[in-house]
Amino acid sequence: MGLKYTDFSTYGHSTTVRDVQGKAIKREFAMVDNHFESHDCTTSCTSAKIKDQIAECSAVMKNINDVLYNSIVRNPIRPLHPVPIYRPGRGMVMPDRFPANPKAFIRLLCPSERGREMLQYFVSF
Repeated sequence: MGLKYTDFSTYGHSTTVRDVQGKAIKREFAMVDNHFESHDCTTSCTSAKIKDQIAECSAVMKNINDVLYNSIVRNPIRPLHPVPIYRPGRGMVMPDRFPANPKAFIRLLCPSERGREMLQYFVSF
């Protein structure tokens, strides 16, 4: 039950595999180059789109982190994190008003006049 010579890769086989992988990588880069050449977009336009996508991703990640943090808060007086949203052209937007803690958030179930104003703000936000 020992190892046989055929259990190992030969030099010829490894170079063949490497060549196939190299050709696949070249094809991928060629496709990306063709994609950018097919668009009539300057480098500044492309970099602006990339920066916008990065800003959107970071806003989404902050949103996820804040939602998760707020969902695991058990102490009713511990502060809540305001949850941002992403708006194209403006970037990440944080709400101006947000309940300070879970206790204040639960009070919005039967709101006072100030609570109604905050709920209206959330709807318009």
